[in-house]
Amino acid sequence: MLKRAKLAVGGLVFCCLPGMVNADNWVTDPTTDCQVWSYGDTTDGEIVTWSGSCSQKKATGRGVLVVHDKDGLLAVYDGEMLSGKGKGFGVLTFRNDETGEFDRYLGSFQDSQPMGLGIFESSEGWRMEAIFEGSFDSGAGTLKLDADKNKGTDAVIRGKFKDGKLTGPALIFYEMKTGETYFGDMEDSKRQGNGTLIHANDDSYVGEFENGVADGLGVYESADGSITLGEFVAGSPNGANTYISTEGETYQGVFVDGTPDGMVLVTRLDGSQTVETWKDGEKQE
Repeated sequence: MLKRAKLAVGGLVFCCLPGMVNADNWVTDPTTDCQVWSYGDTTDGEIVTWSGSCSQKKATGRGVLVVHDKDGLLAVYDGEMLSGKGKGFGVLTFRNDETGEFDRYLGSFQDSQPMGLGIFESSEGWRMEAIFEGSFDSGAGTLKLDADKNKGTDAVIRGKFKDGKLTGPALIFYEMKTGETYFGDMEDSKRQGNGTLIHANDDSYVGEFENGVADGLGVYESADGSITLGEFVAGSPNGANTYISTEGETYQGVFVDGTPDGMVLVTRLDGSQTVETWKDGEKQE
């Protein structure tokens, strides 16, 4: 009935997003001789019961559809039908074979597919409020992960999803079990744009990101209180930067891979200034 697709965000793999399996299979209610469209195929052994009206042997109007298969209760749909397919507002509850529990969708349907505004609640520990585009793994909206069911990762993602993948620009907050926290922009499942990253050791970076790492203008503050602000490339201070030590001394100059390189202006706590020369991370005498 449903396929599963992993959701990868920022190098992390979260829960499964369910998508529809395309099929053209009709199942008949043995009592009313009324037909409904099925997501599955003839091998699923589905048995359906439809409580609503029937037009030209197809379920039509408001009613309740109950579906069983060889493993028991598969789905319950309470809503509008047209020509045997869900159309309009409805509530669909269906079995998640990964968890053995039931997922739930409340929202708009078109040809039995989620189409338009809706809310999807997964028994795997996440909730998605979105404008869906034909399947539960495609649409634009907000995805909320439950840390208790996602290996300690708590996350809120606002963006667009296609076939279970985050696509294009998005806004995300996540906090991992390891202690790493990020709030900011993402694109193509990588930190991209502006954001705040707090490492597990309490070091933090606020600024621009490129391909998941610090790249552009930013401020890096170590847990010991020292601060580096300026230009970052590939995750390290590269270019014009200012370093403020824990004692309050300031070093201004060009940095290469995190260390001063060339002439550096040093300002002491008493306001006095000297010029030092650095090479390969070492002060030259």
